[in-house]
Amino acid sequence: MKRILLPLLVIGVLLMSACEVSSQTTVPEAEAPPTEQTTPEAETPPSETLKIAVFNDCKTDIVDTQVLINDELAKHIPIYNGYWADFGSYEVTNDYKVTIKVIRYHASGEKGTETEKTVIASGSSNMGFWVNEKAISIKGYPEVVLELVPAKIPEAIAVTPGERPEDVIPVSVSGFKFVEKSEYVKGIFEGEEYWAYSFFQPRADSKFQGKVDSLEIRVHKFKNETSAREAASAYAQEGTTIQVDGINVTLNYDEDFGEAAVSWQHGNLVILSDAIPPFEATTFDEQVLKDAVIEGVRATVQRLQP
Repeated sequence: MKRILLPLLVIGVLLMSACEVSSQTTVPEAEAPPTEQTTPEAETPPSETLKIAVFNDCKTDIVDTQVLINDELAKHIPIYNGYWADFGSYEVTNDYKVTIKVIRYHASGEKGTETEKTVIASGSSNMGFWVNEKAISIKGYPEVVLELVPAKIPEAIAVTPGERPEDVIPVSVSGFKFVEKSEYVKGIFEGEEYWAYSFFQPRADSKFQGKVDSLEIRVHKFKNETSAREAASAYAQEGTTIQVDGINVTLNYDEDFGEAAVSWQHGNLVILSDAIPPFEATTFDEQVLKDAVIEGVRATVQRLQP
């Protein structure tokens, strides 16, 4: 009996030990999958506001203006002379490019020169562009820009062949300094196409200083010589015919206002040289005023075709 119980006891002890070992054994936890590495997004640079305005500083021309930002058209406005145009506000970042393209149109509708300017800028820098007959320049942005009615580009006017007033008007007269000129003014006479003028004031060292306020030379172009002759006869009423550099002209003098004028016809052109005294003058130097218009004639004759 003792021999049977002893083996059973040994087997029981071994089974208990195996259970204890089994209860102490731990199953390793599953490893977590590796976390994906994410690249931080690049920060968007802050934007700033850019304002653009354009001023037409031409004497008479309309400027057909386009503004591009980074080569994309921002706005297109034709502008009358003497006016600002608001080209709007834009959000810009870092370096950017502003391009202005301009086409000048004369009042006659004739297309003039084309000009372009590009500016590379950074940050907010409001731009005021000035456009004239010579160039495009950048000046300060205006304090006030009113809403502008876009200019209407005139249709080109058919002009008869022959000398053009803008080629005949002088820009230099002895004893005077050049002030300005206009190459196109719409005609007012029957049969008149258009006219041009140049404007002068006396030089300080000339005999005209203090006795002549200004000298104006006008050249009117007509469709034919008949229309020109009728207009010339209207200017020549009560005048005196004199000869200047081999050309017969009509000289008029108004004693009440001290105004002297010379007129004559050249083909389908009618040309006038007109001088007035200073506005504050109470007496007039008739001979000096007449000499002034005669100098205007001489300067014009040199520009006429024979």
